[in-house]
Amino acid sequence: MENCTIQALAQFLNKGCHVGMQALVLYQAAAELGDPAGLMALGYMHMHGFGTPRNTSAAIDLYEGAALMGYPDACYNLGSLYGGEISGLPCPADRCARHGTQSP
Repeated sequence: MENCTIQALAQFLNKGCHVGMQALVLYQAAAELGDPAGLMALGYMHMHGFGTPRNTSAAIDLYEGAALMGYPDACYNLGSLYGGEISGLPCPADRCARHGTQSP
């Protein structure tokens, strides 16, 4: 199955809360294929606990993977995390340097 097909199906399934686990599995498959949108969506699910327990650390790692591939939404989410909008996390100096932001 191609990345875009997995991504489209996961987005469709994610619209209903009863299928969050199915979407999680498909986003995981897209992420494993190196799809930046899959990494971003999987990170979002981890960040907000959709279909999986909330895991901010996993979300950051997934967002960072997508950001390093140039996926703009992942860059935005990392900025929001490190800027305090979502969780108030300080940006570690090594990660900030990779994403062009400043550490506190």
